[in-house]
Amino acid sequence: MFDWEFQPETYWDGRGLEQGDSGVQRSQPAIFEGLVGEYLPEKKEGEIEIVFVEKRSTTGDVMSLRAMPDKNGLRYRLVDEYEEVYELPFETSAKPLTFLELTSMLNETKHYDENWLEVEYRDDIDAGRDLEWISMKSDFYPELTEWNEWNFEQVRKALEKR
Repeated sequence: MFDWEFQPETYWDGRGLEQGDSGVQRSQPAIFEGLVGEYLPEKKEGEIEIVFVEKRSTTGDVMSLRAMPDKNGLRYRLVDEYEEVYELPFETSAKPLTFLELTSMLNETKHYDENWLEVEYRDDIDAGRDLEWISMKSDFYPELTEWNEWNFEQVRKALEKR
C-alpha cells in the first residue's frame, strides 16, 4: 500500500526552500472573487517546509509543517496564518522522518486537546462531502496526497461504525 519506511536522506537538497517565505507566496482560488494570498509566519534561519496543507475555506487558510536543524538533529513545528498552537506528539528526531513517522505525527497532532486532523476530516464528513476541505502536499513525501485521501476514508469508516 504505502512505503511506510520511506525516508528522505535530507530535507536540505533544494526542495521545500522556496515555500513558506514571508509575505504573500502561493495563491489559490479559494473564493469566488479570486485568488487568496498566503500569510504564514516567516521561516526561521535554516527552516524548510516539509508539508503544505490547504483548507478550502472562504479565506483559503493554509498550514505548514516545518523542519529545522537542531543541536540534537531536527526540530519540527506546525504553523498557520493565525499563529494557533499545535501540539506535536514529538518535536525532534535524529534524522528526517520516515513516512510512517510523518503520518503518525499528522494524525496525533493536537489542537485544543483534540486530534487536529480528525476534526478537519469530520468537518467534511458531517457536511456530507468527500475529502474537499483539506489537502496536503510535500516535496519530500510523494505519497502524502494519496495517504491523505486514504486516511480520510479510514476516519469515515470509523465514524460510521459508531
